[in-house]
Amino acid sequence: MLLFFQKRWFPLETRSLFLYLRAVIHTLLVYLQLGVMKSNVESRLKNYEENLKKFEARWHQLKPSDAVLDDDPGAGEQAVQLIKEKKDEFAELEATREALEYVLLVSSA
Repeated sequence: MLLFFQKRWFPLETRSLFLYLRAVIHTLLVYLQLGVMKSNVESRLKNYEENLKKFEARWHQLKPSDAVLDDDPGAGEQAVQLIKEKKDEFAELEATREALEYVLLVSSA
């Protein structure tokens, strides 16, 4: 119905200008959305790098040393438990990295 009124009341030049302006506005909106998405990915990447640095610092602080393992027989079980926990944490970080790699791969294509 709206198209009928546009054809009847507006000349062809006005309609083509209207369509051109709509295309320009749409293009601008797409570029704005891409900018927001890009900044979101950059923020996620920065967050991942910070989490990785924190994980590395915690690991170096809490990793079992050979001296403690040799002195205390119960320390071996605690060390195994700690390693399992850190392995799970690292697996989560790896999943995040893989997701970010996929997003970066898709966005660069």
